[in-house]
Amino acid sequence: APAAPGIAAPGTGAPTAGAVFAGRIDIDPALAGRLPPGSVMFVSARLPEGPRMPLAAKRLTPERFPVSFEISDADSMAAGRQLSEAGPLVIEARLSRSGNAMRATVDLFGVSAALKAGTRDATIRIDQVVP
Repeated sequence: APAAPGIAAPGTGAPTAGAVFAGRIDIDPALAGRLPPGSVMFVSARLPEGPRMPLAAKRLTPERFPVSFEISDADSMAAGRQLSEAGPLVIEARLSRSGNAMRATVDLFGVSAALKAGTRDATIRIDQVVP
């Protein structure tokens, strides 16, 4: 049975309360062959300008692409700082070979355009390699 409105279905992550960014993540076919099994994906939301420090983040383990994602106020990394108060944000999806949250050489990533809170149809394409 479907979950009640506003309640996340089991295994889908955080409830959909607060500012939500959602959509799908795809990978450039030219990079798909460089993806080792068991890679961990970090999806983060940050300001388009300024420091790369994410305001919110979550960890996913993709089995195939495209991957659906949702990041919300519940994923905030700064106490008292809600995504809904931050203005437009960019969403970055990064595949980590090491499983480490810190960026590393050869990680694969993609970044969205600046998005407004409430965007539910974002598309992020993993098409770059961390130098």
